[in-house]
Amino acid sequence: LHKEESCERRRLQRAVAVAAVAVAAPSQSDQMHFATRHPPPPPTPTHSPPPALSSSISASP
Repeated sequence: LHKEESCERRRLQRAVAVAAVAVAAPSQSDQMHFATRHPPPPPTPTHSPPPALSSSISASP
């Protein structure tokens, strides 16, 4: 019984450690993954694009 209890406690500690890592990791790795998967959308001009932007678009092949 005592041996089982210590094994259960160790399993609980491991689960807590895994949960802590799972909670701490997303702040960095998930943000990086999110940034690479979903790049920020380009700012959409409300009216017409500025002349510099339109000229660069027309000049590019």
